[in-house]
Amino acid sequence: MDSDDTLRLWASWSKIQASRAERMKISAPFRCFQAMAKASGFASIGYVVDYTFQLVDMFWLAKLGPAVPTALTIISVYLFFSLALNEIVGSGSVSVISQTIGSRDVTAARRKILQVLQLKLGFALGLMVPLFVIVINLDAVLVGKNIDVQTHVWAYAGVIWASLIVIPVYTTLLTVMRSANLGGMATTISLVALVANFGITPLLVFGWLGAPELGVAGGAMGAVIAQLITLGLSVICLNRYRPDLLPGVMRLPKPDWKLHRKIIDIGWPVGFTLLIFQVEAIILVACINSYPLAQSDGFGVGLRLIAAIFSINVGVAVGAGVITGNYIGGGNAGPLKKATVMFMAGVALVSAVIALSAEYWTRILVSQFVQDPVAISFATTFLQFALVANIAFACSHVLIGVFEGRGTTKPILMSMVASFVLIEFPLLLWLNHILPFQPEPLWMSMIAAYIAGFSALGLYFWRQG
Repeated sequence: MDSDDTLRLWASWSKIQASRAERMKISAPFRCFQAMAKASGFASIGYVVDYTFQLVDMFWLAKLGPAVPTALTIISVYLFFSLALNEIVGSGSVSVISQTIGSRDVTAARRKILQVLQLKLGFALGLMVPLFVIVINLDAVLVGKNIDVQTHVWAYAGVIWASLIVIPVYTTLLTVMRSANLGGMATTISLVALVANFGITPLLVFGWLGAPELGVAGGAMGAVIAQLITLGLSVICLNRYRPDLLPGVMRLPKPDWKLHRKIIDIGWPVGFTLLIFQVEAIILVACINSYPLAQSDGFGVGLRLIAAIFSINVGVAVGAGVITGNYIGGGNAGPLKKATVMFMAGVALVSAVIALSAEYWTRILVSQFVQDPVAISFATTFLQFALVANIAFACSHVLIGVFEGRGTTKPILMSMVASFVLIEFPLLLWLNHILPFQPEPLWMSMIAAYIAGFSALGLYFWRQG
């Protein structure tokens, strides 16, 4: 073989290697995109199933008569307002847990998981439960409402407060499972709990098969039991498949204040962002409470149904956050930006299809929960507007998840303060004042705020991503 043949072979080999490197460069973002889609898919199913506990309550309890849907809406707003404090720790823990598991340092991961559980229990007992009790009592004193509505509020709140202790614990264990590539198992656990909830709730509400007839309180009891089932199955699953990640001691360790500060520093912007989302719901509920009871009941049903859609967004954020944390923890952050853009485009497409098809299915869905034609019409219109707003809101959650996974969360809060506090809240109050009993302008304000929030987050991501 002469020197020319050698040069030609070397040139051919170089081209093959360059082509292979280019294919790997292209496929790396795609593999990251696939990982985000898979993790978000499992997480979204899990979060929808978890939220479906609320829909199960609405399905069965609405059969007790008028005023129940309105009471459940009031409770849900204050319950999730209190749970927003859980995200001060929860979103920080996604970054800490996923990055540590991604680095394959099992000892450090186990230690940090135990510290997260300790911190979450402290928040639950010291802040979340007291806050819930305070706002429920303030609502009873300050907000005028139908006496039947208030009676149902007291009955449900007297049981559901226990969720504020159970939810922080089992959500931490589910985060561990998703970070450890057990997302499918986490989803299965949620599905089992949903089936149990759907079967237990009517027994306790109506007293079937010899169970105590608890009425509205029975719905709350069914939800708490289902959440305890989720907690128990999560422990069993981790003990079987990843016992190396399950803390092996029953007593709580000495607090690692440096780690706690890190988690809170990452998480407080997200926690306050969720508080802003709940303030939006509180303002809307306050506006609609002045409407006739049928419309208020319809809004209650619509708000719960759109919250189920929004829970998909939470799963999207969790999936994007876990994969981002895994990649950063493994020292492989290169493909993340392109993968995030691809994933966001897919989320936007799916959300747009859901919104465009809403005219064909929303009325049918709403009519499964209420029968009053006025309530059905009100809820259907609200849902159709909210699903349009959700296109931007879902894309925002992709970026929220990515920022959580990085541990850089302040852009989330700044974007949402600008879009909600400075734009939507004043618009809602002003429009409700000058255009009473005309809800469509309120729904348009939601759309404007969600688009503004996504635009601000997207700009920051593009410049800093």
